[in-house]
Amino acid sequence: MEPLTTTTAMVTTVVGYLAKKLESNKQFQSFTSDFSDAVVKWIKPLFLRKDETPRDVLANFQEKPNDEKCQNEVKALIEQELKVNEDRLLLLREMVDTIESKKTNDEQILIHIKDSEKFVINSRISGDVVFGDKDTSNENKKTN
Repeated sequence: MEPLTTTTAMVTTVVGYLAKKLESNKQFQSFTSDFSDAVVKWIKPLFLRKDETPRDVLANFQEKPNDEKCQNEVKALIEQELKVNEDRLLLLREMVDTIESKKTNDEQILIHIKDSEKFVINSRISGDVVFGDKDTSNENKKTN
């Protein structure tokens, strides 16, 4: 079995991706459409009943996808499933690989400030970007 931190990181990646999908349109189906039939066959019953209605954990997560408590409930659900069915780690790995293949290099930029604080920017940045408290772009220009 893989180390817990690796499994936890993979689960966190999947939950973050689900949160992003739910935040944009609240539909679980938009999340599952990105994955293989084998993955969907495994993950779907964790979140949907046989009649396709959301289980409580998904219903709560759909309402508050950025809520840490809701995210932790989803993580716990997936992690519990992995404890019961260790063979599902291969499907989890497939999900993470699919998610990673969809990311672009500029999708997430981490900026470390004072070695302890982290800010995450989820947007595209282009052009000249200056970080700091002084704009030095005009220092070398001489005006007459």
